[in-house]
Amino acid sequence: MVTGRSRCDGCGRTLSIIDLVPILSFTALRGRCRTCGSRIDRLQPAAEILGAGIGLGAWLAMASPAQAVVAALLGWQLLVLGLSDWRAFHLLPTGIALLAVSAAILPLLAIAHDLPAETLVLRQLAGGGLGYVLLAAPALAFRAIRGRDGMGSADPPLMGAAGLWVGPTGVCFILLLAAVLGIGLALLSMVRGNAGSGPDNSLRSDDSAGALPLGTMISVATIAVTFAGFSLLTP
Repeated sequence: MVTGRSRCDGCGRTLSIIDLVPILSFTALRGRCRTCGSRIDRLQPAAEILGAGIGLGAWLAMASPAQAVVAALLGWQLLVLGLSDWRAFHLLPTGIALLAVSAAILPLLAIAHDLPAETLVLRQLAGGGLGYVLLAAPALAFRAIRGRDGMGSADPPLMGAAGLWVGPTGVCFILLLAAVLGIGLALLSMVRGNAGSGPDNSLRSDDSAGALPLGTMISVATIAVTFAGFSLLTP
């Protein structure tokens, strides 16, 4: 996203506008590069469909167009982070930083609606701090007891950034929903007989085999909590 224009993974050709029309380009090209015929990753159309769903969901869930736009921007950021963690167990530090910084939109939105921005900022700080501590504390305890990491180092910052958007109450809902999603994914993996059957195992290290993408579950839970009305977008 930040290192240059999109290119084909097979031949390296710079993609033109007609190659990048969401969903339509993939359909017209039958899932292959029009130059070399390499198969286009199925994650691409899936991400485009999910992005469209987030935009539609934001429009339906929010009370005003301004809130819908902000909710969609939040959802699209979380989509990138969630897919990255699902695919490769990697949360982009710049993506987490952008998620945190973009939460500054909320006080501006509050001022535009004649709401007290100072109170909202305090709730943001409380949510961000609580979100970070709720994951950082058990991660540190696990490392002290077991002598190894039991959680990705980027998961607490992601939870903290999400807390800036949802406040302390929303953080509790996110943690609960993420835990439920994690249990569901673990049970599904057990039924399928492959502990890492959800994400793409080919991009993982051997040490992460069987682990669950917590960042993905936090991202999904944050979107769900926001659209359900338990965020600082709908105080």
